[in-house]
Amino acid sequence: MTRGKKSKDKEEAQAKEAALFQQIGKLQMELEWLKKNLSCSDARELRKLVDPDHPELSISRQCALLGLPRSTHYYRPTPVRESTLRIMARIDALYLDDPCSGSRRMVEYLAREGIPISRDRVRKLMRRQGLTGD
Repeated sequence: MTRGKKSKDKEEAQAKEAALFQQIGKLQMELEWLKKNLSCSDARELRKLVDPDHPELSISRQCALLGLPRSTHYYRPTPVRESTLRIMARIDALYLDDPCSGSRRMVEYLAREGIPISRDRVRKLMRRQGLTGD
């Protein structure tokens, strides 16, 4: 009876060992993939590293390894409206004429030209363009 129990225990130990070796192999493969792909930390660059056709790593696992939220991987930015681009171009032109103007003065300039816009929106658009008033 004891021999049967020993052989059964030995078989269970071998099965556990095989499962552990399989897990080690998987982790080594993931580590190699990560070392090869992780050379930047910008979200746009990390999104490019995710390979949806990878045979062994799912998109979820790749995102987890990269430290990238899955929603960031799937996010597609919305294009800027044509009207917003026109306003931004006008703000840029006015800023070149008067580089000291901030959002308050810019609202006044735009109102004179018949463009009704709030100060908050002008401030956001100026920040987006990298324009600052003195």
